[in-house]
Amino acid sequence: MSRTFTVTEKGNLDRIALMLATLRALHRLGGSGSLHVIYETVLVLEEVPPEEAYILGSNGKLKLRYGLDWSRTMLKHVGLVTNPRHGIWELTYAGRTEYTYADLKTIWEIHKKGGDISKAYPLQNEEAPSNTAPIAEIILEEENSTEPEGLLTSIQMQAKIAQIGATMHFDIWVPPSDRSQVKGYVAVDLHGRFVEGELPLGYNKETLSTVRQIDVLWLQGNAIARAFEIEHTTAVYSGLLRMADLLALQPNINIKLHIVAPDEREKKVLYEIGRPAFSSLNLPASCSFLSYTKICEFAEQSNLEFMSHAAISKYEVKANG
Repeated sequence: MSRTFTVTEKGNLDRIALMLATLRALHRLGGSGSLHVIYETVLVLEEVPPEEAYILGSNGKLKLRYGLDWSRTMLKHVGLVTNPRHGIWELTYAGRTEYTYADLKTIWEIHKKGGDISKAYPLQNEEAPSNTAPIAEIILEEENSTEPEGLLTSIQMQAKIAQIGATMHFDIWVPPSDRSQVKGYVAVDLHGRFVEGELPLGYNKETLSTVRQIDVLWLQGNAIARAFEIEHTTAVYSGLLRMADLLALQPNINIKLHIVAPDEREKKVLYEIGRPAFSSLNLPASCSFLSYTKICEFAEQSNLEFMSHAAISKYEVKANG
């Protein structure tokens, strides 16, 4: 594993290190974050190579993702994080200071013995917590090199894909956190195609948690026709991991998956999709690359509202050719 996550004799990741990495990610995020944002922040802060992020455990799940899920639960048990609403995790007052590996190991040992863990917290006063959590002095990959309008470009591409789908008479899902911005770039008469409530899908809770975070979904009734991840400002493999999670959770699912990115990222995206680690999930067969240019070309089709969504296959590039 990486420099942070050592493997024990039993083949498990060091759980204390996982707890520490989760706290560091939440500090970097300002004190709170969604499941996927926390995970992606850990990947960058702990310098996890992509091939290690893809390792599957004996339970068929991504080993690091599963370990970090465990770490959040344990941090909640010892009072350092809380889960105020579904999919969101926040630092408690006790969690809003910097811990060392030794600190967390001591706290966990006390917890296992049923002792009073509050005495092991570095913070010993009862003042109201500050609204600003300490921020780690590590900047996420590409953050400095991306101009403010870069995020706008990502949102605009998200909106363009949403508008294409809505024009083709699909219902559209965009994560609630992006929806208002995306709608600002979509024709008003198409806003009725956006799904505002819960996803009308019959998946289990774990699968729905993953699906809700995908950038754009084209829905047909209670099924997903196509799923799109926009990779403009994040590491290329963040979206791929979300797609891989979906396939791991629903191995028999028949959905067309797409990574949408600037034209110059084509080789990088195809390389990542084609990694051997994804072969068991059949990701190379299900997931393709769509460039910004090709999405724009497809959007200009004059008879878009009468076309089948299968027409988009003319514009995609597959890792396996």
